[in-house]
Amino acid sequence: MKKKSQLRLHKKCIYRHKINSSTELLLSGDYGFFALENSILTKEQIECCRVIIRRELRKKGFLLIRCNFLIPITSKPLGVRMGKGKGAIEKHVEFINIFDCLFELRGISFLLAIKLLNKISYKLPFKVCLVDKNSNLYYSK
Repeated sequence: MKKKSQLRLHKKCIYRHKINSSTELLLSGDYGFFALENSILTKEQIECCRVIIRRELRKKGFLLIRCNFLIPITSKPLGVRMGKGKGAIEKHVEFINIFDCLFELRGISFLLAIKLLNKISYKLPFKVCLVDKNSNLYYSK
């Protein structure tokens, strides 16, 4: 019977960064995508959403990504004996809380923002809502 690889966090990793995702206000955009659940977000998920947004925007609007992946997760391969250290860094993640901002968009129409909300909600493992300048919430399907 095979054992699953063990994922562990680095204890020494405490970071300070300029753009914080946990502020509820929009920094510079007209629309923002906010998380509605607590979850873990990886770089691959954000890259997939970024490609979808850029494909729809083309050269029209401005995109600001407000996620910082600064928490490294390590793991040892399967079948390795105990000891000999923690293991290599497997990926970087970010812990997402309720109402953390993921993306900001500027220079686009409301209908395009709703269309992007529906496309992004399929790719992320948690529920996402759209917030405009006036703090109106719009939920996906």
